[in-house]
Amino acid sequence: MDGVEHSKSQIMLRPPEATPRVNDLARLETLAHYHVLDTPSEQEFDDLTALAAMLCDAPTALISLVTGQRQWFKARQGFESAETPVAHSVCAWVVETRAAVEIPDLLLDGRTRTNPYVTGTPNLRFYAGEPLVAPDGEVLGSFCVFDTAPRPGGLRKEQRAGLGMLARQAMRLLEARRLILHQRDCLVLQARVSAEVEARAEALAAAQRDILHRYRVVEEASAAGRVGTFEIDVLRNVAYPSALTCRLFGLPVVESCSVRTLIERIVPEDRNRASSLVSRRLGTGVRSAEYRVKRADTGETRWLARDSAFVRDRDGVVIRMVGTFQDVTAEKEANARLEALVTLGDVLREAENVEAALQASIPLLGTTLDAMRTGLITFDHPPGDHPSGDHPSGQFVVAHEWVREGVRPTAGRHDLAPFAEMTTSLEAGRILVVDRADAVATATQREILRACGIGAFVVVPVLLHGVLEGGLFMHHAEPHVWSIDEVNFIEAVADRLQAAVAIAREQEQREFVAREIAHRFKNTLAVVQALARQTLRGANEKALVSVFERRLMALAAAHDLLFSQEWRDAALSGLVRQVIGALGMAARVEIDGPDLALGADACTALSLVLHELCTNAIKYGALSNATGRVRVWWVVRDGELALTWEEHGGPVVSCPERSGLGSRLIRAGFGGTSRAEVEYPPEGLRACFHANMAEIRAR
Repeated sequence: MDGVEHSKSQIMLRPPEATPRVNDLARLETLAHYHVLDTPSEQEFDDLTALAAMLCDAPTALISLVTGQRQWFKARQGFESAETPVAHSVCAWVVETRAAVEIPDLLLDGRTRTNPYVTGTPNLRFYAGEPLVAPDGEVLGSFCVFDTAPRPGGLRKEQRAGLGMLARQAMRLLEARRLILHQRDCLVLQARVSAEVEARAEALAAAQRDILHRYRVVEEASAAGRVGTFEIDVLRNVAYPSALTCRLFGLPVVESCSVRTLIERIVPEDRNRASSLVSRRLGTGVRSAEYRVKRADTGETRWLARDSAFVRDRDGVVIRMVGTFQDVTAEKEANARLEALVTLGDVLREAENVEAALQASIPLLGTTLDAMRTGLITFDHPPGDHPSGDHPSGQFVVAHEWVREGVRPTAGRHDLAPFAEMTTSLEAGRILVVDRADAVATATQREILRACGIGAFVVVPVLLHGVLEGGLFMHHAEPHVWSIDEVNFIEAVADRLQAAVAIAREQEQREFVAREIAHRFKNTLAVVQALARQTLRGANEKALVSVFERRLMALAAAHDLLFSQEWRDAALSGLVRQVIGALGMAARVEIDGPDLALGADACTALSLVLHELCTNAIKYGALSNATGRVRVWWVVRDGELALTWEEHGGPVVSCPERSGLGSRLIRAGFGGTSRAEVEYPPEGLRACFHANMAEIRAR
């Protein structure tokens, strides 16, 4: 018996908040369902505590509800606080034991002797509590009474029975209160649901009206924008195309058809872009795609853009594929023409001459517009030259022709007379646009065109300085309605080609003139050299004559480089190599530096400086023996060019005692505001020239 009491004592000595039942989640969830905590006092519960206090002759009676952190009193008699921490709760032991608890003397019981309400105000000494048991069996708290005096005998039998009845009545009131709240919530919810149902019904009716309206708008917009719709039953592999979708594929208007019927209209090269039976069922097909279709009715090839989405059931299984088709042929062709013009611009810029420009541009025109044949015609005689009769004489030549595989070429000479009227229109700058070759003016023209397999054609005149030199033509095998965009594209190609030809011819003319000027300039220098040799023939200073001749040679080398650049900026590295190479010292001079461009004046000045330095190195410096070398290098820092001439491996040098013309040339550097620093260390001459980049490029 002592062992049993000891065991209970060990359990009871745990703090109330540490007891498992106090923090049991199921119990706390049941308590929360009553929505009673922190509610205002209610007379029904207050009457019960007053009755309990009278029945048990006790000053304090409480209806206590215990949570995991506190106990809260729904009704209290003779107790000031509305709640206490659960650590100070005696009712927590009722929750723990799930039975009535009666403590005759709180000060002597191990569970309560340190409770601050026992050791201090209000000095409680006696406790009796009955459990508040919910219908699901969970104990929510206690209906209890306290006394400030101990009661060794506890409550009398009838008091204990009455306290139990009051506890059960309190629980019935709590349950009734919960049901009333639940019923009220149900009524509120019912009213809310009724209102929502009515609102949804009205919204559904409005949505149906709106859907019908939108459907009509979509149908009208689809027809206006040439957008067709479709739906595919993925499980049955049946398509439901709209009327416009049927027309886009060139099919009769039907309510449904097999998916294969649509896919067969896609050109074979593009069918890999369409969805497959497997990809549709897995929902992995590409949502958006563009491909060409060959219309079933006309055989015409058109570009269609497809946008789609997959519809799944509640289990995630794909059941439908829905989407739209739109004819994007015009956009695709416009993009192709734009890309072709960009490519043409690149080709013409890279073309080295007129022949290369024509060979590159003519095929590009034909492939872009899917033509049968395209090319350039030129005239033997000006078309306006009518030596005799009413018809122009002469011939025209079909040159630089491109044809599709299997198409007969028309290259060569042809009689101009049958096309007199057309030629007159070209002379006036008018573009010839013929949709049907079988409807041209004369039988002779029709016969010639038929023999060449021409069903439709366009000719854009090529005029240079107002004179008709030829025409850019394009042929289709079948009659073809030429769109404004197509004609504009052909005209744009002709304009660019015409401009490129003019530029190329002007460039050839400029190069010819430049070569002539260079030739005459070199002849002039040769005359100056001969006159100087004749004039100084009797002079004693033969060395001076030689120096003068070599300076003329350096000047000629600089001018050769400038003429090769058409008197534009010349490359610094090229100038250095050309001047030094003219003196035969290229193998012993190391040249290093970035590619830079010099203006004409700076180029001329530097050529003389380099010539003087190289000549002096050959006579006195590093190039006067077999082992010496020279390094010429330059860098650009903060917009300033620093060019250095360094000699090493030659004889010991020293500063000259006097300064001649050569020294003055060297110290002049690039001219202008440039500056030169010349040093004579024993290992070899070192000269550094500094110049502003903007200045030497401008000069």
